Amino acid sequence: MRVEIQNGMYEITWKHKREGEMQGQCRDEMHFVAFPKGGLTICMITAIQGEEKRIIGKGEAVCSFQDCYCKNTGRKISLSRALKQDVFNKAIRTKIWTEYGQKIGNFSNNTKNAS
Repeated sequence: MRVEIQNGMYEITWKHKREGEMQGQCRDEMHFVAFPKGGLTICMITAIQGEEKRIIGKGEAVCSFQDCYCKNTGRKISLSRALKQDVFNKAIRTKIWTEYGQKIGNFSNNTKNAS
């Protein structure tokens, strides 16, 4: 996801790492379906200036093997942790969360963001 703020460009990427087999059953809205348990989501925020790229924020979200893995939750938690760096003031954090909502969306669960 790319976000342009003032005269700068930021690229936000996520990596999802999974280990292990399918374990247990989790309740979906209408019926029981099997979901994998545990995982790691890493968010990297890169500042782009011309040809130069520099990582300025990194956040991780670890999903317990007791919880159902959800990419959306991992993205939001890891992004909120990546935005805790001093280089991100409130205006930048707000712009990034707004762009996230428009491009990726799905604020339907109750994970709180840190904007």
